Amino acid sequence: MKLLGTNAVSAIPELKAMMSEPTKPLTAATAIEALGYIGEPAIPVLQSALADPKQLHRADTVRAISRLAYDGHSNACLPLLVQVLNDQHEEVRVTAASALEFLAPHLLTNVPAR
Repeated sequence: MKLLGTNAVSAIPELKAMMSEPTKPLTAATAIEALGYIGEPAIPVLQSALADPKQLHRADTVRAISRLAYDGHSNACLPLLVQVLNDQHEEVRVTAASALEFLAPHLLTNVPAR
């Protein structure tokens, strides 16, 4: 997956469909992980998934966004991670806080309780 990078942009629509498949959780999680390796073109899809309360793999989405931030897309990704620090789901909050602690600790002024 990692080797394809932006060469896999054409796969984004199919990965988007796969990540929304509620009856195949492993497939959905793998699709989200793959999107995290594609690069900047995948950010809007991951952002939509993160904002969707019906998306069952939002913590995986946070991990994919974190990977993109680490790979040089921090301007687009760090605000997304900050937005979910107060998410209703603990796993999403903790995953975002852990990523920010590593990527940009200066952004953590009011970290939610873990």
